Amino acid sequence: IPESNLHQHYLTELHRRCLMVYIHHHILRIHSPINETNSELYSKVIDNLNEKNNQMYETLKILTSGIETLITDSTSLNNGYLQLKSSVDVYREEHLKLRKSEEEKNALISAVQLNQEILQQSLTDLKQTVENVEHISYNGTFIWRLENIAQHMADALSDKQLSLYSPPFYSSPTGYKMCMRIHLGGDGHARKSHISLFFVLMKGEYDAILQWPFHFKVTFCLFDQSEQRRHIVESFRPDVSSTSFHIPLTTMNVASGIPKLIIRCVG
Repeated sequence: IPESNLHQHYLTELHRRCLMVYIHHHILRIHSPINETNSELYSKVIDNLNEKNNQMYETLKILTSGIETLITDSTSLNNGYLQLKSSVDVYREEHLKLRKSEEEKNALISAVQLNQEILQQSLTDLKQTVENVEHISYNGTFIWRLENIAQHMADALSDKQLSLYSPPFYSSPTGYKMCMRIHLGGDGHARKSHISLFFVLMKGEYDAILQWPFHFKVTFCLFDQSEQRRHIVESFRPDVSSTSFHIPLTTMNVASGIPKLIIRCVG
């Protein structure tokens, strides 16, 4: 019998019967050589054996009871383990659900924040478009007021935003479409030494009926808003051989103008 199954074997009726047969056989072996002259000694031996047999039986009962208790405790512990494992599995599943829910909530928050940023940018762009439409000029002149010059200057010098475009304007209601482009940090050989200002022809609704190449004089005026009123005025005439002044084939032609409009203040 495997050692692991001994405790179950001790509880069987077969084991008990075998044990009793063995004891009885042992008693008979002791009894057989004894004659009547030794009956007193025989009786003592028998009594002693009976007493030991009773002691062994009581011990066996105690051991059997102990084994039954151990089996009961083992079963109880096993049931407790299974219940605990089930509780842990439930907790783990709930934890995974909560974690997934938290991740979904964070993703939703990120998506909402992104949509808010997109809407805010769209609102800003729409506001700028409305302002541009309100200030469109149709007489060939345009006053361009730049806000936050210091910030734009810093962006230009750090290569964050090299240039700025003005809103478009027209030479007449059915005329040329134009805009200006300024490099507050300078362009080309004037980089970081001057402010550069350029004229840009844009693709317009009435280009088909206009005269090309564009050959009209272009004048820039940098207004001095101090009491001295020392305005800076620069003009140029288009090079009609340059594609900058031919009919635009894309949204806008290559800019052309005054690379060194004014020396940039350092410091």
